[in-house]
Amino acid sequence: MPTPPATASPPASDVRTAVILVHGVGDPNPGDALSDFTAALRSESPDGFSVSAVQIMPLEDLSQPRDAPLKSFFPMPYCEGTLHGQPAVFAEVFWGHVGKLPATVVGVAKGTLNLIFGLQTIIEGNHCNGTAKHWEDRLITEVGTVGALTLRGPVFALNTLMLMAALVLGVGTLIWHEGGDWPDAATWALPVVAIGSALTAAIGTWMLRRAYKPKDYLAARSARENLLFGLCCWVFALYWPLAGHYLADPCWEQWAEQIALPLVLAFSLVAVCLFFTVTVYLIIRLYARFRVWRIDRHRVRTLTAKTLALALQFGLWALAMPLVWLMLFGAYAKLSDDNGQRVDTLMQIFRNVVPSDGLQWLTTAVVIVAGLITWGRRLLKDRPPRLIVGALIEFSILITCAGAIVISTLMYTQAAGTSPGCVDATLAVQAKTATSNGTGFWLLDWIRDHELVMAWSVALAFTMSFFITGVRLALDIANDVVNYLSFNLASFRKRQRSADDADLEIRRPIRGKFNAVLRHIAKTHGQLERLIIISHSQGTVLVLDEFRESDLNAQRQWLDGIDVRLVTMGSPIAHLYQYYFPDAYPPWDNDAWDCFYARVDRWLNIFRRDDFVGTSMMTDPDSPAPLTDFDEKRVGWKGGHTNYWRDKTVIAELLNPGNRIL
Repeated sequence: MPTPPATASPPASDVRTAVILVHGVGDPNPGDALSDFTAALRSESPDGFSVSAVQIMPLEDLSQPRDAPLKSFFPMPYCEGTLHGQPAVFAEVFWGHVGKLPATVVGVAKGTLNLIFGLQTIIEGNHCNGTAKHWEDRLITEVGTVGALTLRGPVFALNTLMLMAALVLGVGTLIWHEGGDWPDAATWALPVVAIGSALTAAIGTWMLRRAYKPKDYLAARSARENLLFGLCCWVFALYWPLAGHYLADPCWEQWAEQIALPLVLAFSLVAVCLFFTVTVYLIIRLYARFRVWRIDRHRVRTLTAKTLALALQFGLWALAMPLVWLMLFGAYAKLSDDNGQRVDTLMQIFRNVVPSDGLQWLTTAVVIVAGLITWGRRLLKDRPPRLIVGALIEFSILITCAGAIVISTLMYTQAAGTSPGCVDATLAVQAKTATSNGTGFWLLDWIRDHELVMAWSVALAFTMSFFITGVRLALDIANDVVNYLSFNLASFRKRQRSADDADLEIRRPIRGKFNAVLRHIAKTHGQLERLIIISHSQGTVLVLDEFRESDLNAQRQWLDGIDVRLVTMGSPIAHLYQYYFPDAYPPWDNDAWDCFYARVDRWLNIFRRDDFVGTSMMTDPDSPAPLTDFDEKRVGWKGGHTNYWRDKTVIAELLNPGNRIL
């Protein structure tokens, strides 16, 4: 962005107002935030604001050890001008180069490792500070969402165990079976399935009990989670053609006859009856709510999309699971005549109950629309859905499973020359065996058998190489937060300091830069009357941490008598930090914030309705304000979490005399 034309700079001794900007995470260059902010100020207030050209000054990095052989410096963008006719100085705390990664494969790998070890440091820091219980409970609640999506009651838990059995058997057959029979297959198959099922049940039940109360785990989830649950059902429905090919081998016949078939016949009848019972119940409940909505508008004013999504997810599960059961225990198995006749009868029942694949797609689309509508309605509120762990894990698992299943299905169905929906297992196995040259070396045979998967992997890696810059930027953003947290949480530990350590060596590379800029302003402009700190995103956490530490405030006696005004834009402090780290970032009425309240005179929080990171500072709308002179402003819908510095509505709020900021 072009720099505004230079104007005459007032003498340093005449400056009465200092404006310090603290940017957030991302990939900025030195001076970007300051240039955008000053350009927006000139546009909104051309008569009351003038500024010189933005310059870069090197400042000593206070995060380096005092006994370091060489001093380290970092860039401080600054400019001088006038604000409402009064001399003012503008400076930017630039910390965007901390941990910045090169846009290469090596840089991405380094960033990934740094992210992993940084998270480990955060967890260890919480353990040292007695916050492990709170932090783990929050994390388990988020991760437990994934478990609750597939483990909702005993019927769904048992269905999940059958899916795990299908996965174990299918993967084992794909990797180790070289085309011949396994005489001892039944001897290890049952223990493997039993162990896998037991582990799945134990982990899932533990996650479920830790995350939710037993009576609430069914209906207390949001429409977004119901949507993901429905999509998981649809992904599982895609799995049956793949595993159906290899469960057709004769080696499974005896095991299926003696153990599996009686179990599936008995359980499937119970499951189908229960599916229909639950569906009828939900229809009755939906009708009752509709009547209440029509008759008594004061009790229920709207028909929530959550109820609709919950009903549809049961329907989608009912569509998916019979296909999986059909695949796992006999749809393509070579059974005896008597058992085969019973399987044919069961298949006819399932085919009459389960509609075509087209209805599955339609049902999935309806669930997606219902979920998006409900998610959009939640954005109308002040607090949008919480970010980070739960949604990332859910979507990652979903995308990974879907991609692997689709690629594998294409690979093993195209060999038979048929579509995935009507694959004959015998033809598929014969085609696979015919394509193998039988070199006698298992690795070469495995490569030949899986050459399409390898080709897809190479193609995916080649495609991802075009997105290295984007991946590196995403890692940069995540590492900015991890780097700050890992250093910051470590500072809460008891550390031995020498008596002559008056300067308090700041070994945290991000917060040290904020202190360096403050010291420079204090030394250069000793007659300040107003200090205005404007921060965004992660920068807001930095400022709040700095002003609430008593040992650092004791060294800032020069701030006494100065009107300190703070602006936080898109701050995640209440929405994320106080939620996930309640000990390090306690509620606003905790004594830990007393130093911050004593130092800051005026606080304005600004956020957008569509900002998914920074929201209101009030976790409870009825809770008291964190500061006596505190105010919040919502500034529209467009923009999300970015471009606060150049947003005209934000600048207008800062210039508004009623807000008492600029």
